[in-house]
Amino acid sequence: MRTHRTTCKVGACEPFCGLEVDVEAGKMVAVRPDRAHPITKGYSCIKGMRVLDYQNDPDRLLHPIRRSTIGWDRITWATAIEEIGRKLRAIREAHGPSAIATYWGNACDSTTISLANTFCSAFGSPNSFNVLSLEYTDRGAVAERMLGNENFILQPDAGRSDFALLLGTNPLVTQGMTLLQRRPRIIGDFRSIQGRGGRVVVVDPPSHRDRKGGGRTPRDTTGHRPLSAGGHDQADFARENLRRGVRRAAHDRSRFLA
Repeated sequence: MRTHRTTCKVGACEPFCGLEVDVEAGKMVAVRPDRAHPITKGYSCIKGMRVLDYQNDPDRLLHPIRRSTIGWDRITWATAIEEIGRKLRAIREAHGPSAIATYWGNACDSTTISLANTFCSAFGSPNSFNVLSLEYTDRGAVAERMLGNENFILQPDAGRSDFALLLGTNPLVTQGMTLLQRRPRIIGDFRSIQGRGGRVVVVDPPSHRDRKGGGRTPRDTTGHRPLSAGGHDQADFARENLRRGVRRAAHDRSRFLA
């Protein structure tokens, strides 16, 4: 039996948590977090710990199959690629490239995501959809209007902040303060904020686990009422900070593009 150090391949996550996998006779037999991994340092979520079920599932599809009148028939890769390519070219010629689309879900890894996007681009189609097509589009829209590029999605800088306000989120479970910023050691960020004399405030039910990390939960936790307490003063403060942020971002963007 040999032990291999690798990273989790299940899910479109950013840290690629380090794993140690035991392999015997070409089959995975055990998996555990890699304590020597420089980022995750012995952490892995439930997806990584279930990689054996994913890898060794007897129903896992390992070769192309084609529907027939009696069910599904195994075919060669060359046959599958030729038939799929012929049908896709016919669709593009009849209806245009936008008639072709791909969709990837949370079980995809970074290689699959890149291939899906490249596949659409090769046909001239912009329609590469994913799990974020509905739930995360607001970030891209804001980035486009503020910074001129939908990919410039700002992330919380917990490592250099003096104050963290958590609204209806539980980073100790999600392992990060927002999507696209998974930090398996997020509790260390909270403690470093406090170590610098800063504060961590959690607006959520009193039983929130983040309080174990030193967070403070306000008494009034109904909806967004804590945010509305300041009325117009808070709105004016938010608008001024937004204007300041836009001016700074525009300056940084001009330097970046120069």
